[in-house]
Amino acid sequence: ERPRLPRTAAIHVIEVRPQIHWHKGKAMGWLIKCMCEMLGLPSGADSRKATAMPIFIGDDVSDEDAFAELRGGRGIPIVVRAEAPLRRSTAAELWLRDPQQEAKERL
Repeated sequence: ERPRLPRTAAIHVIEVRPQIHWHKGKAMGWLIKCMCEMLGLPSGADSRKATAMPIFIGDDVSDEDAFAELRGGRGIPIVVRAEAPLRRSTAAELWLRDPQQEAKERL
């Protein structure tokens, strides 16, 4: 029997997801579509690239679906890590250093 709410381990978090095909990437796509519709902008998947440039900043593995949704010009996926991630270890296209760690090292 499959668990009703599969768990995903993340940094300081246990994410519980229902058994439907829904994740942060799907949520990003849905939010962008709704925002474009509310603003009267084209909301089709192809036309959204020309009208909206969402930025998603995340710091753990549960954010990878959103990074993947925004790759390839559909947005700006940014991962926050203490060290630069290996190229294929994340779907994010940009990296920011952890601001708390940065502040500790500078003080």
